[in-house]
Amino acid sequence: MDTFNQNNIKANLHDTNFSRIGIITLSTDFTIEQDFRKICHNLPVDLFFNRIPFLNPLTHENYMRMADHLTETVNQILPNEKIQVVAYGCTSGTIEIGEKKIRSKIFKAKPDALITTPITAAVKALKLLNHKKNCCSYPLSKRC
Repeated sequence: MDTFNQNNIKANLHDTNFSRIGIITLSTDFTIEQDFRKICHNLPVDLFFNRIPFLNPLTHENYMRMADHLTETVNQILPNEKIQVVAYGCTSGTIEIGEKKIRSKIFKAKPDALITTPITAAVKALKLLNHKKNCCSYPLSKRC
């Protein structure tokens, strides 16, 4: 074959009226896509994933290097399109980088999106359950 024909094809996005959720996952993560699809099965949401560069081992320096790629990685999720939520899928990364810094970097790419992290979700869940700091004490057999 001596010739190659380029077909300029434009994506035809069908508006499903579903919320669009962009999920940032580490390049080294093996399970998050399957986990999200299992959890969100039959929910009226559309999931869009993008992987952020990350190198093992899990060190402070490697997490901070990953943070440098966060805005660009989020920007690549449906470029120039609105999404309703961006979920950063790294618990230890949230602790190391800091939730405020993660939110700031994501906001630069998708300023209209709600932003969540595993830590954000955990804190909100605990607040909804009305749990307070140090609510439990030993022995563990007693309820909070």
